[in-house]
Amino acid sequence: MDMVAKGITAHSIMVGIVMGVCATVAGWLKNSQPGKFEWRGLILKLPVGIVVGIAAATQGIGFDSAMEWASGIGVVSLVDQFVKAVVRRFFPGWLGVSEGEKKARALSR
Repeated sequence: MDMVAKGITAHSIMVGIVMGVCATVAGWLKNSQPGKFEWRGLILKLPVGIVVGIAAATQGIGFDSAMEWASGIGVVSLVDQFVKAVVRRFFPGWLGVSEGEKKARALSR
C-alpha cells in the first residue's frame, strides 16, 4: 500500500503541522498565567503538537483523539525528551539549571 492510499500526502502533513501549532499555541495561552508568558516553554511544546497534528491529519481523526493515542503509546514523552536532549546538547543553559545541577552545586560548596 502506498503512502497516498493511507492518507499521507504533503497536504495532510501541512494541515497537521498547522493544526498542531494552532492547538499548542491555544492550549499554551489558555493555561499560562497573565503576565508570565514564557516563549521557552511554548517552543519546547511545539514539536509535540506538530507530531500529534500530523498524526491526526494523516489518520483523519481529531486532535484530541490523536493526543490520547500518542500519550498512550509514549510518543508525546519520546518527542518531548528528544527535543529537550537536542536543546541541552546544542544550546546548553537555555533550559535553565535543573534540580540535579542545583543539588550538585550545593553539595560542592
